Amino acid sequence: MTRPPTQPEDKALTLQGRSERMAEVLRLRLTEGMSIHGIAKKTGLNRKTVRKLLNVARGMHKATPTQQRSSILAPYEGDIRQLVEECADIRAPAVLERLRDKGYQGGITVVRDRLRQLRPRPKQEAFLTRNYEPGRMLQVDWADFGFALPGCARRVSAFVAALAYSRYLFIVFVLSQQA
Repeated sequence: MTRPPTQPEDKALTLQGRSERMAEVLRLRLTEGMSIHGIAKKTGLNRKTVRKLLNVARGMHKATPTQQRSSILAPYEGDIRQLVEECADIRAPAVLERLRDKGYQGGITVVRDRLRQLRPRPKQEAFLTRNYEPGRMLQVDWADFGFALPGCARRVSAFVAALAYSRYLFIVFVLSQQA
């Protein structure tokens, strides 16, 4: 089976394209009252894709358990919290040993998971992920290698160019940064 030539519509959708697709699916469902099958037929998307988009919009993209079980650590919650308050770096084997003295019968994995939840976490730094189209961005810089050639009293530098999309590197070693 041969595939038709790639057209601009077939290329990976940008973030704007995805949000436009989501908006179109929501418009067809909420304002026009179309069925999932009808939306899939009109937009050319798979029915499962349409269903996923609608679930994401509703905030139901992950199934939640209907009934939550109590933990085997529930009777010892106060003791664990007190140990973490006294020493935030306390290790799970030490906590397990103290809980065993009080009658705990479970394993160490449950204790490790609970400690991970209770320990204070450092704040994560925000960062921005950038996406570039092929051939749109080239980053260049000079790197200094000092006196890298034995017997040569001149500094060695490298001109480095990196394509942002493919991360392809181009490096040229030179003895002078002058043109």
